This record gives sequence, structure tokens and C-alpha cells, in this order.
Amino acid sequence: MAETMEQYMSKTRVDYGSGVARPKIENKDNFELKGGAIPSKTVADAKIAIQEMAEYSQKLHNRISKSRSTETFDGLAAIQAQQKNLGREIKKVNKEVYDAQVRCEQCKGPHYTKYFPLKEERKTLEEAYYTQFGRPFQGGGYKAVALGFYQRNNANPSYKKRRQSMEDTLRKFMSESEMRQIENSNLIK
Repeated sequence: MAETMEQYMSKTRVDYGSGVARPKIENKDNFELKGGAIPSKTVADAKIAIQEMAEYSQKLHNRISKSRSTETFDGLAAIQAQQKNLGREIKKVNKEVYDAQVRCEQCKGPHYTKYFPLKEERKTLEEAYYTQFGRPFQGGGYKAVALGFYQRNNANPSYKKRRQSMEDTLRKFMSESEMRQIENSNLIK
């Protein structure tokens, strides 16, 4: 009983070749095909039946490979379409970023100078602005606060460094009051 594993395995594989079981067939004449489509047919009919089976097999193979190639083609087309869409989106974003960086030379707005209104249009724009708000037009500059968001620069005049004295303020008030009184007197006459 003290056999090694190799000795034991060699005893169990006596009739086996290279790991493949081969049954011993003593008498080859005992084989007989029973049933099926081909044995009952003549040679010519059997040949036709085999050709039909081969054609059917080929059609089945073509249908399967065609559906696989169609699926692959559809997937490829979808990827290409998505790639084109991404390309367009990137171009749009790049243009917006570039426009925001370039700015108009006339009004400092987020557009090209060539898209700025002509001088005549600018003049009417200034007049409309003046009449609407009652103060002169201050060519609007813009600054980019965030991506896609522009805020107008309000060029607020800096306050005077030196405050007027109380005497200067009163003198100015008195002179304006006197001028109004003279105008009113002239209107009444």
C-alpha cells in the first residue's frame, strides 16, 4: 500500500493513451445506421439533402455575422456623431472664451470691434441714452465677472479730495438763489 501517486496513476491509466479514452472495437461490422434522413435516400437525393443543409448553415452564418457587423457599424456611427457634437461644443466654448478676452475696442464690450454699431448708430444710441436717463452717455465698458456673465463697469467719478468749506457751500447756494430770483422776476414782468 505504500505506493506513490505516480504508481497509482499509472495503474489507473493502463488502457489510456495520451489522456484520451479509446474504446476497443472488436468487430467493425456490427455498426448500422438506424433512422435519420440520409440512409433512407438514394445517393442523388442524399447529395441534394446535404447541399440544402450546407446552404441553410451558410445562410444562418451570414445572418449572424451580418447582424454583428451592422451592430458594429451602428455603434461606430454613433461614436462618430458624438465626436462631431463634442467638437462643435468645444468650438463654441473656445469662441465664447476668446470673445470675452478680445473685447470691443470701442465700448470694451464682450464682442468683436467689427460687430460694433457704426458711428451714426453710436451717435443715435448716445442720444437715446441721454434722453432716457437724463445724463450723457459714457461708452459702456464690460468686465467678465464669471464665465458667460459680464458686468458693466460703472465709471463712477472719484470723490473730491478736498471737501468744500461751509462758507463756500453757502456762497454757492446764495448765488444760485439770487439767480433764480432774478429769472423769476424777469418772467413776471
